[in-house]
Amino acid sequence: FKNCIGTTQTKPLGKIHNFGGFTDGDRCVFLANHFKAKKIILLGMDFGTRIGKYSKATVVNRTIKIKKLRRGKKLLEWLAKKSESKLYSTTKIRGFTKINFQDIDNIITGKNAF
Repeated sequence: FKNCIGTTQTKPLGKIHNFGGFTDGDRCVFLANHFKAKKIILLGMDFGTRIGKYSKATVVNRTIKIKKLRRGKKLLEWLAKKSESKLYSTTKIRGFTKINFQDIDNIITGKNAF
């Protein structure tokens, strides 16, 4: 693991860094932003009240999970105000350009106004 770093929501230690974020998904956006990604695309990250099938198999406390998702969304909206990256999402997040799955190829290749 010579070229490996980890992320945390708490105090950094060694190669474990706190780049920001709260849930796994929004922490990835903070990580990409830290390393100056030109474009960041979120696919299927739903910060609403539906807990998706790719979340933990069993959610012990649904209310807490929904609060965590809301916190993650607020952090992404905050980051969007400061980021120099072009931000895209298939779900509505303030500061991100809302896209469809069909738009992804054009965004990656730069074939249109994205």
